[in-house]
Amino acid sequence: MSAAIKLIEQPNTGITPGDSREKTAESSFNNVSYFESPQEQRVRRAGSQHGQVGQLQAEVASLREELHLAERTIARYEQLLRNAMIRERELRSEMVKHIF
Repeated sequence: MSAAIKLIEQPNTGITPGDSREKTAESSFNNVSYFESPQEQRVRRAGSQHGQVGQLQAEVASLREELHLAERTIARYEQLLRNAMIRERELRSEMVKHIF
């Protein structure tokens, strides 16, 4: 299980270079770390990526619309091809009748 550790910055404690070692040690304990669960990480990432998700959803919708138009165009061309094949057969049968 992974957990992200974040450091919460505390206000300046006022430590100066001449302060005692004890005061320095106490001030370092004032920095608080907390663990973020994987679920919280995903929620945070999802919140930051919300704009990207919206853009991707819009792109998917656009691509689906283009796909629908392409499918309609293909269906139209297939119908034209079937009609042309039927017409060709009719013309061939008429030509055979006139020959014989």
